[in-house]
Amino acid sequence: MDSCRYLVADRNEQISPSSYFWDVEQGGILLDCGIYGVGLIQDMMKEDVEQIQTDQIIENGVDIYTRSVLTYPSCQASVECAIDRTEPIFARLTFEHGVITIPNFHRMENYIVEKEGKVFERKIPYEVDDFYGEIDHFVKLWQEKSTMSLVMPLQDSLDCAFLIDQIKRAAS
Repeated sequence: MDSCRYLVADRNEQISPSSYFWDVEQGGILLDCGIYGVGLIQDMMKEDVEQIQTDQIIENGVDIYTRSVLTYPSCQASVECAIDRTEPIFARLTFEHGVITIPNFHRMENYIVEKEGKVFERKIPYEVDDFYGEIDHFVKLWQEKSTMSLVMPLQDSLDCAFLIDQIKRAAS
């Protein structure tokens, strides 16, 4: 995997000073938006990270920019998130014979495959909107009295939280 980027331009101007975002314990861009990139990396990587290098910009005690390079036994991945700059949001997965780019991967509607000089795009329209599938899945779990999703098991959530903690420690 080459990279996941989640950048939100000038969002810090719109966030109330009393918002959780600015809380030193629970705030910052890594926890607010970086989880999308970390979640995608966790979905792809089924091995432990060996090394993490992290750069951050801190404002009022919380990160407004974080970029981490994660080294795994088989590849490198990076996750970048910010509220202080304007750049496209995307995930890019680089393989030996091609590249998959997912624009707005946190709310995926399409992906682009580049292989041997050819480009293929696949559109995946929402059933209703970008949250409908998650809400529908939760309602079905609730109706079935199920306590865990097989789509996002508790262990996956714990693994994402653990990786976020590792990234934060690497920045210190």
